[in-house]
Amino acid sequence: MNILDLVQYGLDLFLILLTVFRIEYLADGTKRIMGAILICLIWFKMFDWMRLFDSTSFFIKLILETLTDVLPFFFIFPIFLMMFGSALYILNTNR
Repeated sequence: MNILDLVQYGLDLFLILLTVFRIEYLADGTKRIMGAILICLIWFKMFDWMRLFDSTSFFIKLILETLTDVLPFFFIFPIFLMMFGSALYILNTNR
């Protein structure tokens, strides 16, 4: 186990105990945000476990390789949007 797993299990237990014993230590919105983040982490862990099986490991590796190949595009695309957005903003100020 690594430290991320221990933090995840600790936060899971913390939220479960707060909910079961109805302790109002955190606001409801904060609990929902923490719960959503923890659920996403659990689903990512499930995908990681799917690499153990021969029938699904190829697809998980394919998805990970695709995401690493597309990662530079995710940095260029916001810059591209800001370039055209700023030009349209300037054109809109003359109205």
